[in-house]
Amino acid sequence: MTTTELRGRPRKIFEALYALSPDGPSLVTYEDIVVKAWELYPDDFGLRGYSDRYPDSSDIHVPLYKELKSAGLVATGPTRQKKFQLTATGWDVARSLFGVDEARSTEASGRLSRSGSEELRHLERATATVLYMDGQKDDVLDSDFFAFYRTSVRAPNRDFESRLAQTRRAIDEALEKRDARAAPLDGLDKFLRERFADIIDLKSSRSGSGN
Repeated sequence: MTTTELRGRPRKIFEALYALSPDGPSLVTYEDIVVKAWELYPDDFGLRGYSDRYPDSSDIHVPLYKELKSAGLVATGPTRQKKFQLTATGWDVARSLFGVDEARSTEASGRLSRSGSEELRHLERATATVLYMDGQKDDVLDSDFFAFYRTSVRAPNRDFESRLAQTRRAIDEALEKRDARAAPLDGLDKFLRERFADIIDLKSSRSGSGN
């Protein structure tokens, strides 16, 4: 999901998460999100017939997982705790959408976001990158694939999708900013997604229920 595709309820919930953590990603409860979304948009997130008085939590849960977590913008907290936080990527995206002039100044400068820079530093050092750049792409193993995207075969499906989305978003940002590292990493990302398409299909949230 691109920033321009983020609209409607998911976008408003995303804004609520940023409003709850304007200084950086931090864990917040599901109830915090419900209340903040209602405070920002009472007509959208209020209890039917009482929208000016009470929030309605029923339309928050699905977008958090389906649109926001799968896109790499939101992460879940500890197991069995109904808590969420913006990923580093998600916070940078939220700041560009809802933040103050500082974010727009960084965007105009041509510099990569903090999360984008950190992601590219990891990708540059990954074993898959070294092999690909040395012309040994046939030697890339599935373990290298998982390490490149900083995930694992045991990761829940939506967590797996989230990491692929965050990586792709960082590469797209680098391409947009004309970073010299972007083109090779773009080629590698496409190669890995094609070579290990069976793993991606297996780990897709559409093929299982893992959150």
